[in-house]
Amino acid sequence: MRLTIKQFKSKESFVIDAEAGITPEMIYKEHKDYFTYPIICCKVNNHLRDLTFPIKEDALVEMLDAREDNANRIMQESLSLIYIRACKKVLGDDARISIRNILSDSLFTTIKPFAEVTEEQVAEIEKLMHEYCENKTPIEYELMPREKALAKLKETNYFYEKIKLLEYNTDFKNVVFYTFDGYTEPFYFYMVPSADYVSMFELKKYRHGVLLRCPRRTNPNELPPFAEEPHMYETFGTGIVWRNKLAIKYAGDLNEEIVNGDPKELIMVAEALQEKKIVDIADEVYERKSKVVLIAGPSSSGKTSFAKRLCVQLRALGLKPIYMGTDDFFKNRYLMPKDEEGEYNFEDLDALDVDLFKTCISDLLEGKEVDMPRFDFITGVKVFGEKKLKIKSNQILVIEGIHALNDDLTGVIPKDKKYRIYISPLSYINVDKHTRTQASSARVIRRIVRDYKTRGYSAKETIKIWPKVREAEARNIFPYSENCDIIFDSALIYELPVLKKHAMPLLETIKIEDDEYCEARALIRTLKFIEEIHDDTPVPNDSLLREFIGGSVIV
Repeated sequence: MRLTIKQFKSKESFVIDAEAGITPEMIYKEHKDYFTYPIICCKVNNHLRDLTFPIKEDALVEMLDAREDNANRIMQESLSLIYIRACKKVLGDDARISIRNILSDSLFTTIKPFAEVTEEQVAEIEKLMHEYCENKTPIEYELMPREKALAKLKETNYFYEKIKLLEYNTDFKNVVFYTFDGYTEPFYFYMVPSADYVSMFELKKYRHGVLLRCPRRTNPNELPPFAEEPHMYETFGTGIVWRNKLAIKYAGDLNEEIVNGDPKELIMVAEALQEKKIVDIADEVYERKSKVVLIAGPSSSGKTSFAKRLCVQLRALGLKPIYMGTDDFFKNRYLMPKDEEGEYNFEDLDALDVDLFKTCISDLLEGKEVDMPRFDFITGVKVFGEKKLKIKSNQILVIEGIHALNDDLTGVIPKDKKYRIYISPLSYINVDKHTRTQASSARVIRRIVRDYKTRGYSAKETIKIWPKVREAEARNIFPYSENCDIIFDSALIYELPVLKKHAMPLLETIKIEDDEYCEARALIRTLKFIEEIHDDTPVPNDSLLREFIGGSVIV
């Protein structure tokens, strides 16, 4: 049997002859020096596999490290299992751990019934986790039919939300139970074979919880410096309050509401909560007497819809907002920087005529009339003479763009005259206490649907460019997320059930031979946790979601 072995993001490969039944783990241990980063999982003939998978035929084996999305998820899931076991070992079996969200490059967790764990307890949990890594404690698994799994889960009340998920969701014919140091729990993704595969971590007591700190995708070999994210912490807290108001904590609760409740009322309440937040922001802008509102966020955050809805609320307060995007300040195309593949780089700050932007904004704030540019995307040059602008006393600039919170662009605006908003879909409903719904997955689902409807792009094309989009976000957007006055969470609790109808047929067109197949299957799995809302007519025509599913009256 002949196997071609390659490393993630590498064009090089090597070939080995092996007997049927060899596992990727055996290959990794034999050729460990070849790999730059610790391997977490792999693709075998483009199927995502764990490292214990027996290979029985000629294959291309791509070894994946934590820079790859699926591998990064598996690293986090494996660390979560090890953490849960260590917590229960140190604090007792009654400890109830919740894996909540990503905060400060970490998994933010809470432990009940403890109001707060002590620094000493956190240190003891971390020490035990490192001992598991040093001892290479194995993670074992058992595949169980759905009905048998439900019966096993009902033996304890601890897994009530997993029980509800399986009762309403028949897509899962089998359930995988993972066992680590005597502790057993079902998880929905692969795990690493043993604890030593995920030894790069640390714990940090933080506010009313514990941060399980992990490496960034960009560098799996080191932990990033810790950075406070107070705005993000507050935003996630608001998300919890909203879900509590709706009495929906996990995917099973949401599915129950869709099947037995009133999806129309769910949509209306979710929209009302989001509109109230926009009203509150408009009120604060008005009270501060701000002259410029700056809005930034990653791809598919709903920036345009949010900006337009905010403008409506500002008008209701007697202001006359002037909406503008930073895209009109792109450099003429012949001056535009190019990326390493020779394509125009529209994402980095170098793509903008920063000096022109600063001059225009400064002149506007000083009361001067300004000849505002319009970037012509067909000719690739800025056009002048079409829009002369002068700000009146009751007017306010609303500027939206990916660099809007970067002081290298907008630092020219006096602090007392600007109100800064970071927007991103953040607090999606978690699958259960220990399994997050990744915001990045939800964003790419949004974009797949929008790209198909508005640009005619296939799901394959959108997934193909998504890694590049995320790399640009890591450089240009995420570092400035806390450089704001408020974070607006654009996630809607009902959106994945609505998006499912639109996204699933697009994702299912991606075939096994396509490079994007594994990513498509991971997104399909995300959507399979959620029941579909078949009728999306109750979604208001000014909803942020309409920016993606179509029918918006504001974009």
